[in-house]
Amino acid sequence: MVRVLCSILLLVAAASALTEDQVHGLIELLGDKDPNRRRAAYRLLEREGDAILPLLMAARADSLTAHRALRDLTRKARKLRLSLRAPAQHAIGTPLTLTLSILNDTEFTMTLPFQEQRNGRQRSCMSVFFDRKEFRLLPNHVRGFGPHMKIAPQQTIEFQAVIGPEARVLTKPGALKVSWKFLARRVVIAERAPDRGYMRVLAEPVPLLVQGRTPAQLGKALDGGAAERQAALVEVRTRTDDAMRPLLRKRFRDPDLALTAIQVLAGAAEEQDLKLFMDTSTNHPDARVRVAAVRALGGYQARKARQRLLRLVLDHDEELLDAAADALSHHKNARTVGVYISLLRKPGPWQHKIARRLTRWTGKAVSLRDEEIDAFEQWFLRERKAGRPWALSDRPRK
Repeated sequence: MVRVLCSILLLVAAASALTEDQVHGLIELLGDKDPNRRRAAYRLLEREGDAILPLLMAARADSLTAHRALRDLTRKARKLRLSLRAPAQHAIGTPLTLTLSILNDTEFTMTLPFQEQRNGRQRSCMSVFFDRKEFRLLPNHVRGFGPHMKIAPQQTIEFQAVIGPEARVLTKPGALKVSWKFLARRVVIAERAPDRGYMRVLAEPVPLLVQGRTPAQLGKALDGGAAERQAALVEVRTRTDDAMRPLLRKRFRDPDLALTAIQVLAGAAEEQDLKLFMDTSTNHPDARVRVAAVRALGGYQARKARQRLLRLVLDHDEELLDAAADALSHHKNARTVGVYISLLRKPGPWQHKIARRLTRWTGKAVSLRDEEIDAFEQWFLRERKAGRPWALSDRPRK
């Protein structure tokens, strides 16, 4: 009999999945007198994971050694299990409601945290994934799960997560997969107190079809009644897909859409929108829109965009200076460095950012002390006079 059981080890070691007879043969080997055969059988059964859990749970061992090994294997395989229910379809701009559940398929009572202290700040233990885009759930998103939840063996906790359009996780129509993850490093396990276990569990993804209105439908709704317009505004502000660009250009003068228009159009940085940003950067009545337009100019390498940014900096327009200095970070050339040196001497929120930027570009240490600014400026002037190239991002560090 032992010879037969040993042959099982040789047969299943190379197999990708075990048959029911092979599982039973390995379970019998868990009580073998030879510790090497016991360990080999244990490793092979452990390799199969959840696939053979029903057989392990139903098995009865004749020896205490085999009984302990079976108990250990089933404890490892039995765990928290997550599941997720989502609507088949979801309209962009409306709250998405997900139903989440946790089954405690272990022998232990656990206390699950909603948030943990990590690296000096509170981090959520629950994340929802929209394809690969991760969104961490916060207390205001969840109904039915407290700061800590105790869950007994075989108990199921069910709760809801409501994610509003302001989260901007569903921003364009199309099909995707939704899943969620629970990751905690301090799960309290009552029967092993004061043991705190690490827990990382994933739910199987479910499909979700995200639906949105056409630009023509949204344009009509924007001109409709108050409720219809408000719903359309929420959707347009949420959408980032290419289909929105013509509508946003047409509706740019709508005060409720100007910021959204700049954000979406700036991301594409199409040539036809440059004049729009140039005009808006100084002429729009809303200061927030002017600042956004200045930052958008940083996405253009056109000479007139750079000249506008340099003029805003050199004129020391306090309102737009920080935004213009940031936008100039996309124009790595000698003129920008010269302007940045002058800004190092002007107190403001841009100083430290510019010092770090110049250090990164040139490899020369830059600080805000007057003597070091002077030394950096002298080095820079020598470089220019020597006619050395200013492809700053490619310069070797010295």
